Amino acid sequence: MLKKQLPNIITGTRILGAVVLLFFREINTTFLCIYSFCGFTDLIDGPVARKLNAESNVGALLDTVGDVATYVALAKILLSKHLVPLRVLIWYVSAAALIVASGFIAFARFRKFFIVHSLFGKLMGFLAFTMPFALQLGQLIPCFVAICVSATVSAVETAVITGKADDPEHAPISLIGFFRAEKAAKSSPDPISQSRTAFLQ
Repeated sequence: MLKKQLPNIITGTRILGAVVLLFFREINTTFLCIYSFCGFTDLIDGPVARKLNAESNVGALLDTVGDVATYVALAKILLSKHLVPLRVLIWYVSAAALIVASGFIAFARFRKFFIVHSLFGKLMGFLAFTMPFALQLGQLIPCFVAICVSATVSAVETAVITGKADDPEHAPISLIGFFRAEKAAKSSPDPISQSRTAFLQ
């Protein structure tokens, strides 16, 4: 039983780490160590869940909570130090909100909360994770603009795939791949039609 809960335990430690980060007022070495731990657990909890066949709605929701909590802790410092322009932050929050909303669209359609891990979503996640390190290098604003662009594309991809696909969890992770798959499915005859054609021939 404990084995099945391992992915949720890993995600729970990330949420705990994010709560600790909320008490920091600046990005220092200790912050970066805890932040890196949160990033590492975010990287492994999904593969562990799939390996143990322990994927669940609770796990998907906890994963989203962990992501949001980690970036809220980071945003708290960035905003308090006035390091990110407000209009850029609003841009990012709007795109991120649409991505999270797609999880509820999935729940309404399939009674299961999940968010499509789109290609640009993965890029956004990677770029978002690098923010405090970009700050140390004096490249925070270019990094944040790149995050906003990838978040916007990811939001569109996620919403369209979640709203249109019969099985968004196993659909292609980009709009190009999704529409190509749809086109291929429409152009190829179904098995019944194929068998009828073979019989007639």
